[in-house]
Amino acid sequence: MKDWVTLLSAAAGDDLRGETIEVACPLASRGFIRKGARQISGAINNVVVSGGDPTVNEIDGEPLPSTMVFGLTSTRLLVFELLTKTASAGAMKAAVPLSTIASVSAEKVKVFMVKSLAVDITLHDGTQLALEAGWPALKEGQRFVDALSKSCA
Repeated sequence: MKDWVTLLSAAAGDDLRGETIEVACPLASRGFIRKGARQISGAINNVVVSGGDPTVNEIDGEPLPSTMVFGLTSTRLLVFELLTKTASAGAMKAAVPLSTIASVSAEKVKVFMVKSLAVDITLHDGTQLALEAGWPALKEGQRFVDALSKSCA
């Protein structure tokens, strides 16, 4: 398993402003895992499996990528693009003050026989982020949700 805290700390550089990333986790837009499973299933079984596209998440009107890595500091939630070809952190896409987060919840679900963690983050302005953590990041995902919930309480 990658050490996302170290990777995000390096990617953030001066944007950390003296803070440290306490916990980090790769998350995808809700439906991204299902889309990947449909493509694999269709290729193997030569069938078409219906379903929609992944959720488009936005912060302050700016769309977020489908695959991301979230990092939590003592005051902010940092969102980085996940570069899937290299499994590394790309550019920081958003920095959300923890004071703007209204709620965080998670639920274990199965998508095409694959366990995943559905994560919902709601901001005070009504913005909702619908995310998911897939295997092998389930434990990281739950640890991230627990830490974020505690930080926002």
